Amino acid sequence: MAGREDRGDQRLSQEDLNCSCCFELMVEPTTLNCGHSFCRFCLAQWWSASKHATCPECRQPWAGFPKVNIVLRKTIKVLFPREAVERQRYQEFSPDYNSLLSEFESLNVTEGRNRSSTSSGRAQVVHRQQVGFSLSRIVLIILSILGVIMFAYQVLNLFMKPKDILVEKTVLQWTAEDVAKWVSSLGNWTQGYEKRFYNEKIDGNLLLSLSESDLEMSLDIDVSFHRRTLIKEIETLRNLGVKSPTDIWEYKDAHPARTNFILWGLREFPRLTVVYSFFFYHEEVFQPLLCYTSELVDIEEDFNEVRYSLL
Repeated sequence: MAGREDRGDQRLSQEDLNCSCCFELMVEPTTLNCGHSFCRFCLAQWWSASKHATCPECRQPWAGFPKVNIVLRKTIKVLFPREAVERQRYQEFSPDYNSLLSEFESLNVTEGRNRSSTSSGRAQVVHRQQVGFSLSRIVLIILSILGVIMFAYQVLNLFMKPKDILVEKTVLQWTAEDVAKWVSSLGNWTQGYEKRFYNEKIDGNLLLSLSESDLEMSLDIDVSFHRRTLIKEIETLRNLGVKSPTDIWEYKDAHPARTNFILWGLREFPRLTVVYSFFFYHEEVFQPLLCYTSELVDIEEDFNEVRYSLL
């Protein structure tokens, strides 16, 4: 039994518990990540002199804030109680003992603040990710609703719009019926002319090749300004290759996206949309809108009323 105690004392002597800085018995032993242990006061002196959070022996940086090794401190007090008390008193007599330890312990507060700021930063990142995910879900829901609305609009448009709209075809694809329909859409002054075009089997290809003499001799259009108007309209078809829209259904079929945008703008921002159409779609949108929404006024009658009032 005595032999075992001697072997235990030989294995753990006072030299094994000495500090690698002061080479004395450690007081408040502090163990670093590398495994080396030092007096806490000696470690504070090293940190104050070097300003590096590294091990005084192997120069390996430590992670976090060094803590007192409670097991090692208890072991020293049990094996060497008298020497531990003497070493504690000796270090406390040092003039910079309290100031150095206070400065060293303040690292723990700074480290805690850094950890809290890091955790709060992570919380902010998570919050931003959640907000971004929520916004993306909202955008996806809105796009889905718009998709359903557009699909329903297209389905309803198939059943509600007139069949065989001329703007869907190029002029070269027109049949004799399409040409007759086009002639009748020019106005009341063409009444009777559409039958002449249809009886002569004038399709889109032949229509583009007509001249004013052909209208007079082959189609018996005697009114000269009617012929000139028809030639002007045929020239427009020849330049465009398609028929210009003349009603809402043809315009929506020719420009679906623009029509939906203008209708939405007239509902949400009517004044701004009217100004926009005045500058960008004057002949296509603004003039027809003005014609259909304004009352007809006898200008001559109003002028006479103003003249009489002035007299």
